Amino acid sequence: MALFYIKEITMVNIEQNNTPESYKWTALSVASLGMLVGILNASTLIIALPTMMVKLNTDLFGIMWVLISYTLLLTILAPAWGRLADIYGRKKLYVYGLAVFTVGSLLCGLAANINQLIAFRVFQAVGGSMLVANGTIIVTDAFKRNELGKAMGILSMVMAAAFVVGPILGGYLTLINWRLNFFFNVPIGIVVTIWAHLKLREVAVLPKGETFDLKGMVLFTIAFLSSMIYLTSRIHDWTYITPDASLPCYRDREFYRLPAS
Repeated sequence: MALFYIKEITMVNIEQNNTPESYKWTALSVASLGMLVGILNASTLIIALPTMMVKLNTDLFGIMWVLISYTLLLTILAPAWGRLADIYGRKKLYVYGLAVFTVGSLLCGLAANINQLIAFRVFQAVGGSMLVANGTIIVTDAFKRNELGKAMGILSMVMAAAFVVGPILGGYLTLINWRLNFFFNVPIGIVVTIWAHLKLREVAVLPKGETFDLKGMVLFTIAFLSSMIYLTSRIHDWTYITPDASLPCYRDREFYRLPAS
């Protein structure tokens, strides 16, 4: 019921602002490019993980945190950024998110060891969570109700295409240098950030006197992390399959037979 009410308010704001007809396609292009960069970054890394593990001289646990840290922060921060966008404006947070994500991608590509890479991925996740929280709602604000299905279909198609193309692109980039999986985000991110800053506008009328529920956010974070820790600690009690340390992939990273850097 609350979600339906928010959508109703959004649609009223669109009609009151008399948004130009051409703006909806601008908003869709910005949101699509932002989603494309974010999803490609995640899907290309799946192929690069074995190479990254060897080049950064780490183990399976360390390299998995490159993915886990990003996903964890994305899940925790997305609701907070969505609420802050309702208070301070969607354009502002979306542009900030693109800038932070782009800088984070550059730092990840320059990481000298696994600890730096995980730290920079956390920084990148802050920007990524801004994109996830605001990308869809920017499209929702720009399109009329009878055109939302078409707009969301196009956005979903872009996201699905990124999931399909990502592993293929990641394979080619990793053959050249695994750092390109991060560096290729930088020029795209710069272009999209400038495009969003120049073309996006605040369509919905921002409410006044709204506050951010910090206590609720803290409780959500504690509950989520507690659930994850509990499930992780109990996983060996619920499965019959455990890693075999005698396997080559666990015993020796050179099992991948990758050339030395």
